[in-house]
Amino acid sequence: MIMLRRVPTRADGKETRQKIISSAYELFSKNSYNDVSISKIAKNAGISVGAFYQYFKNKESLFRYIVNKIFEKINKVIKPGTKESIVKQFINFAEENFELISVLHEAEFIHTWVDEKFEEILFDLSKEFVKNKQEFIYFWGPVRFSVIYHVIWKKEKIDFEELIKFIKHGFGNKSHDFSPDVFDFRYQPVNIDIDTTKMKLLIAAEELFGKNGYSKTKISDITNSISVAQGTFYLYFSTKKDILVELVERTNKNLRLSVKLAVQKFNNRLDAELAGFYAFLKFFSHHLNMYRIVRESEFIDKSIALRYYEKIKNSYITPLKEAMNKKEILDYNAEELAVFLMGLGHFLGKELLMKDKVNEADIIRFLMKFSRYLKGGLEG
Repeated sequence: MIMLRRVPTRADGKETRQKIISSAYELFSKNSYNDVSISKIAKNAGISVGAFYQYFKNKESLFRYIVNKIFEKINKVIKPGTKESIVKQFINFAEENFELISVLHEAEFIHTWVDEKFEEILFDLSKEFVKNKQEFIYFWGPVRFSVIYHVIWKKEKIDFEELIKFIKHGFGNKSHDFSPDVFDFRYQPVNIDIDTTKMKLLIAAEELFGKNGYSKTKISDITNSISVAQGTFYLYFSTKKDILVELVERTNKNLRLSVKLAVQKFNNRLDAELAGFYAFLKFFSHHLNMYRIVRESEFIDKSIALRYYEKIKNSYITPLKEAMNKKEILDYNAEELAVFLMGLGHFLGKELLMKDKVNEADIIRFLMKFSRYLKGGLEG
């Protein structure tokens, strides 16, 4: 653990340290980690840069200190209990501690140790009814993504009743036998003309953003990689963010097309949903760089990620309502149900694409076990 450089004993020293911490909370919750510098933290705190270094070695040590303090607070405030109790406590914590949960959300993406520690805490909270990875994703996926979508992105309340209903009962059709064809999808890459300069720039940006991260990639890196002048970039894009936006939008369009092709042959919504998750994972297994880029985009400009997920959510609404009308699934608010399902997809992708090196057979086995919770929730 990285300790404080100096532990103040005088009142003025304690006040200065707290100014640094409060300033960092505020800036990290509103900006991406890479956009927050020590000088910005010091200026926002009303202190000198030299004063900062009296208490923290660098930005990373301050960030680590803050994240560990967030974990301490979560352990203190949220206690094990029933499914309802834990979900309610977690939602209340998120809604009452917007800055803390926002900082923690990006910290998960940046640092493996944060993600692992957070999951360890969540597993411990829910260990009475979460016994494996499938149950963990099914319980915590909709909860955590609802916090991301509603609290962090949209600053609005979460529908607790709908959320706990989904966690407990799923689609409410536990007797359903899935079609053997749900895993029959064969991903076909979209044909693109790579001879155009614009497409070469997009392909180069995808590779560099995915490998090095958006913030560490310069426009000159993109142009140098395809041996064109830097000015060529500005014939097609005004800023680096513009090329990021186009990459995310193209990915969204191609993903939705792939999922549509996978689900359109199924008449039952449960079959379509499982086939859709499989197609989602197959698509991004071929585009791991874009999976990382989509995730990073929300920390660059959350409106980019919000637009991405809104388009996916909107594509869900009509088929979900049709399934409810046919009594294939329980009645839900279709928009909320779409958010819960996106949450499952988000954390399935994180588990099966980013954390572990899995093959197609591993994905199918995981989804086969996971499918029981889709049908009847954690109590089905």
